[in-house]
Order: sequence, then structure tokens, then C-alpha cells
Amino acid sequence: LFIFKFIKKMRKLLKKSMLVLSVMTLIGGMSFAGLSQQIMEVGRAFNDQMAKVQAVTNATTGEFKMMRDEALRLGGSTRYTASEAGEAMENLTRNGLSASDATSVLEGTLHLAQANVIGLGDAADITTNMLNSFHLGVDQVNRVNDVMSKTAASSATDILGLNEAMQNTAPISYALGISFEETNAALGVLADNNVKG
Repeated sequence: LFIFKFIKKMRKLLKKSMLVLSVMTLIGGMSFAGLSQQIMEVGRAFNDQMAKVQAVTNATTGEFKMMRDEALRLGGSTRYTASEAGEAMENLTRNGLSASDATSVLEGTLHLAQANVIGLGDAADITTNMLNSFHLGVDQVNRVNDVMSKTAASSATDILGLNEAMQNTAPISYALGISFEETNAALGVLADNNVKG
């Protein structure tokens, strides 16, 4: 008698377990379908963004592949998505950089944005403004970003305020032969004395 009750309870338990397992499988299937849909949307957004980049740059097939690969690489190794990296690349090229130059400064631009908690568009503008104003090559992007970030962090201004001040003083500094570092240091001292912009 005990054995029969035990077998009956086990059958009920097994039926309930099968029902729970079926429901979990159904939910898991729906979650997988939802995940697949999200992955497809992310892929579409990236492709759309890179199409904008290609339109802005008129990049050759080789240049476009280089840009696409870099955006994907940085999308996997930074806090930014590949689409966001593509947006930064679009801003860099709209600011006058060639496809290869934009590709080479993209990583530094993303780091500038992250270090100073600013948007990627602002970071792209700052990067290109400073390179252009001081007639620096793209190989100087890390120098530019490091000096500006250090000045903003160690004075009474932030990176956006410093960029605004640099827009007013950079052409004069360059014409007078005053270095990028000296200009930043002077603007930091001015900011500490409440002279900004």
C-alpha cells in the first residue's frame, strides 16, 4: 500500500515537473526569439550608421572595410557600442579628417569621451579642433587628449570649458609659437583665477 501511494505521488510530481519544464522551454524559446530580434536590430543600426560614414567620406571599399573593422573592434573593447564608435567616426570625418585619419584617431576620441564624461560628438569636435588649430598630425591625438584631460582635471574648468577657451586662443598661440602644452597650462591658471572662456 505504501509503495502504491509513493508511486502515485511520484507520477503526479513527474507530471508537474514535465509541465514546468514545458513552460520553461516555451519561455526560453520566446526569450531566444526576442534576443535574436534584438541582435538583428543592433546589426541593422550598425549597418545604417556605417552607411552614413561611407556617404560622408566617399571611402573606397578598402578604406570602408578598415573603418568598419575598427568600429567593430572598439565596439567590443570599449564601453561604447560599434554603432556609437561609428557615430564618432562620422563626426570625425565631418570635421574634415580623411577615412584613414578618422580611423587612426577613433580610439583616442572614445577614450577622451569616456575620461571626461562627454558625448562622442563633443570628443570628436575637441580632437579635430585641437589637431587643426595647432597644425598637429593625427599621430599626436593621444598627446592632445592627455594634455587637455590633465588640464581639465587639475584646474577650475572642465574639458568643454577648456575647449571653448582653446578655440579663442589656439590660433593666436600657434601664430606666436606658443606650444599646445603651454597654452593649456596658461588657460588652466586663468580658470583657477575665474577667467574662463
